[in-house]
Amino acid sequence: MIRLLALDPGKVTGWSLWAYDPAKKGHALRLNYGLVPDGVQGFITWWNTDRPIPVSRVVCEKFSLDQRTKSPDLTPTYIEGALLALCSVPITWQPTSAKRKVQDAVLKRTPVNGNQVSLWLTGSDKKIRHSDARDVNDSQIHALAYLKGVHRPTAEWLFPIPKD
Repeated sequence: MIRLLALDPGKVTGWSLWAYDPAKKGHALRLNYGLVPDGVQGFITWWNTDRPIPVSRVVCEKFSLDQRTKSPDLTPTYIEGALLALCSVPITWQPTSAKRKVQDAVLKRTPVNGNQVSLWLTGSDKKIRHSDARDVNDSQIHALAYLKGVHRPTAEWLFPIPKD
């Protein structure tokens, strides 16, 4: 079983934990999720004390300066550096554009582990305790964009082929 930790780094870092078996037909399962406040210092503390373990692989959004923002927040780059120093498993870096592969609508229509509730999260979720769940949803999108490329059962779960 592969345990995938997905991160959307920032002043508030979203994370989600997934498990999948590359040899079996079942799709990936979301095991847990949450937010890490307080930028890089909060991330380092979370990594050393509260992060879910064990983890087999990490997928993380890679920050890039694209000249669209006059004074960009560089917190994600500091977290990337901390992740490189702290992490002992393979890291897959994804550009922001990877989020186009799995859009919000996919999270909203995809049920969680066979339940009626969707993967889409909001700030009203008791585990979030924040004004919104955008960062957690982005971490899920990064996880699913990664899985879409490496795990066919998950890709088929996210994008079912219509039956005639």
